[in-house]
Amino acid sequence: FDGTAAGPESGSSSVLISNASPSLPNVVLTPASIGTLDVPTCTPLGYSDADGDDPNYSYAWFIDDVLVDGVDAATLASTYFSEGQNIRCQVFADDGFGGASEVVSTASVAIINTPPAITGVLVEPPSGGADVERTCAAIGLSDPDTVDTAYVIYQWLIAGDPVADANGTTFPPLGAAIDSEVTCRITPTDSEDAGVAVDSSPSIVTNTPPTLVSAHIMPNEPTTSDDLL
Repeated sequence: FDGTAAGPESGSSSVLISNASPSLPNVVLTPASIGTLDVPTCTPLGYSDADGDDPNYSYAWFIDDVLVDGVDAATLASTYFSEGQNIRCQVFADDGFGGASEVVSTASVAIINTPPAITGVLVEPPSGGADVERTCAAIGLSDPDTVDTAYVIYQWLIAGDPVADANGTTFPPLGAAIDSEVTCRITPTDSEDAGVAVDSSPSIVTNTPPTLVSAHIMPNEPTTSDDLL
């Protein structure tokens, strides 16, 4: 329109704005060292979408390069793997509108040894003289690695100080002072790694009554007028 007459109508062609696929450049598997009691987590990193769409993540887990059926969460329960196996995860993102990223995968991580553990240590008797032998026993010894054989190491202590060569299940604290505390420290191990050492409650050293080894009457052949000694 030039102010006098209108020209012919014109218009542009419609343009369909297509959905852009999202990008997911990286994924990380944590923790870096995974034991048999850990719960590994697969975490996507660096998601972006030109359309501003939110991501939907899809996960897959592999143990020794074999797909774990039925697990599509960001975490993997420790019941699925054991020491010495290798695990990895992979993930891709979709934007809910038909766009999806490339599948990204972590490197494989070997499952490391988990040390055994005990829940307590029992020393009997709870008190007694220095000549009374104490007995030490571990409570609740366990090892989550079924391929390992767990055992324990003993160390006896008097007043908190380790006693040299006192490394058995029994110990007589000969020479310990009255009221001394005798404890037993047990360390669980599986030959690869030692677990957390646990100390017993103390067994208290009490007084030991004197003993009479022998008695003699003098004179050897007393008469009715003798004083006996």
